[in-house]
Amino acid sequence: MTPRRASYANAGDSAHAAAISDGGIVAKSIWEVADDIEEGRLIEVLRGWKGPERPIYAVDPSIRYRAQRVSVFVSFLTEQLKARSIV
Repeated sequence: MTPRRASYANAGDSAHAAAISDGGIVAKSIWEVADDIEEGRLIEVLRGWKGPERPIYAVDPSIRYRAQRVSVFVSFLTEQLKARSIV
């Protein structure tokens, strides 16, 4: 298979949309594409390859004054990532 052309995107959403539209191979975090793989919109092509780990941070100016909705969101996000075996 010969690529038609090289494309570069500095926005993850654009690269994701291109991959779904048969636009080539992209390197994305599994948590960003897991649903598309499960639904058959994307396939893994370099299953053994693993890119560099990139941490996810929840930045909050002060835990002392943290809004409850922020705490709920961080807990929700943590549980979702754990459920997908990402953290």
